[in-house]
Amino acid sequence: MGLTRHSLGVTLVLVGCGGDASQSSDEATSSATASDDAGADASSSDGGAGEGEVCAVGEPAPLRRLTATEYRNTVRDLLGIDASDLVADFPVDASVAGFANNAAVQTLQLGHARSYQAAAEAIANRLLADAERRDAVVGCVPASPGDDCVRAFVERLVHSAYRRPAETTDVEALVALAQSVEDPWGGVALVVRAVLQSPRFLFRVERPREPAPDDPNGAPLLDGHEIATRLSYLLWQSSPDAWLLERAADGSLADAEGVVAVAREALERAAVDDALAEFATGWLRLGALDDLGRDPARFPEWTPSLRAAMRDEAIALVRAGARDHGLLGAYTIASVWVTPELATIYGLPAPDGDGLVEVDVAGDPDRGGLLTTAAVLAVTTPTDVTSPVRRGVFVYDALLCSPLPPPPPGTAGELPPPDEVAKIDALEQHRSDPACAGCHDLLDPIGLGLERYDALGRVRMLDEGGHPVAEHGTVPGLPDGSFAGGVELGERLRAMPEAQRCVATQVFRWAMGRSETADDACVLDQLAAVVAETDGDYAELVAALVASDAFRRRPSP
Repeated sequence: MGLTRHSLGVTLVLVGCGGDASQSSDEATSSATASDDAGADASSSDGGAGEGEVCAVGEPAPLRRLTATEYRNTVRDLLGIDASDLVADFPVDASVAGFANNAAVQTLQLGHARSYQAAAEAIANRLLADAERRDAVVGCVPASPGDDCVRAFVERLVHSAYRRPAETTDVEALVALAQSVEDPWGGVALVVRAVLQSPRFLFRVERPREPAPDDPNGAPLLDGHEIATRLSYLLWQSSPDAWLLERAADGSLADAEGVVAVAREALERAAVDDALAEFATGWLRLGALDDLGRDPARFPEWTPSLRAAMRDEAIALVRAGARDHGLLGAYTIASVWVTPELATIYGLPAPDGDGLVEVDVAGDPDRGGLLTTAAVLAVTTPTDVTSPVRRGVFVYDALLCSPLPPPPPGTAGELPPPDEVAKIDALEQHRSDPACAGCHDLLDPIGLGLERYDALGRVRMLDEGGHPVAEHGTVPGLPDGSFAGGVELGERLRAMPEAQRCVATQVFRWAMGRSETADDACVLDQLAAVVAETDGDYAELVAALVASDAFRRRPSP
């Protein structure tokens, strides 16, 4: 118990518009962050980076805590232990613009410390209970506490868990800890518990240093292990493996060309499914599926397995876009990934076999691409009644990176019941109010074009009140902005420079663990150019980002 209290103390001390457009706390944070941090410069394509231009480093590098997903994956890769059930009890992380890895809201509360303590103890116990796994991880059988076997294990574990070469002081302290008990395996368990509660494990620490006197950029480079850590959590959502740690030590990450080469090889060497799932979850706000309710009398199909299938399909579309079509290509890909339950929602034949099965929907005007997925249509419908306004908010916030301000004080929070007034008429009344028109003139035309989908994403002809649904919508400001359904909306958005830049911005936010600022306009210009040229090819976006000084450097202290 003394060790646990000590580790707990170290952790705590060292880190030390109107209508129904009301925003969730996440959306409000997103809007405030985008407005305050980014400014007009960062959201426009002006101010541009020329070809080959080196962008200045702007925002200080934040101290980033492992998210629950990163913690789970890291423990799995370090110790071979599945900690999924343990991280489920961690405090829920706040999010900014949908992403739960934004350092600005990664607080450390007593609940975190208690969860880390409980998880570390459980993981150590599970390791010792599995003799085969234990022997494979430790690599030898200790004869006594703190012997050469234990010392070698400590050095390897510290190197991997702290994501840098083991320092003598860390090794000696942990070996001494192992020697504080008589049982050699008990000493190993104490070491594991201490390492998993260390700030050096829980946080991605990047040490301050001065820039080289002859560096024209004026910002110090991260060292090889810090860059390797950024790469591994970007690409794998886990700690650097042995191969990447070798690249960190041998100088392969010393310049932009080397970082790009290693990143490209890393993309080929290891699956990026975990990372793309986390990116898709934040970008498309898929976490909201867990909190959605539906009236079982009206929607008996609404089951946990259907929600899981919805989430999995949206993630599969993003992965397919990243792999084969470009992230923008996911807006219009003529396929869905369905389970039997989801096929029923879509009116498609039930697929053979278990799990998601790809179904080609080419020629179907209502199905294909992210904006026709049940997941997106459900998370933009917080109640049983569809909300054109909320669907418009989603497009502006997540796909155009242009969040609108919250509704003015005193405006109505909800539309009248749909059986009393048709939604299109109720929204027309809002647009007639000058206090509401500014936002509703932008939101309503987009949301109405998605009214053909109900709260589960099914295609319909009549809305909840029995009124005919709108047949067409419009993307305001586009010369040919008219569309009918999610397929055509995806086509309109895919061609918009604002949507192209937003894909670049979303990747930047997620990869960097922070919101963009006006100082990031240059690197965002470069990423947006990659999206425009490649349709958002994920490998090319990663290459452009990791070559940038924003990724490889930190501002001077």
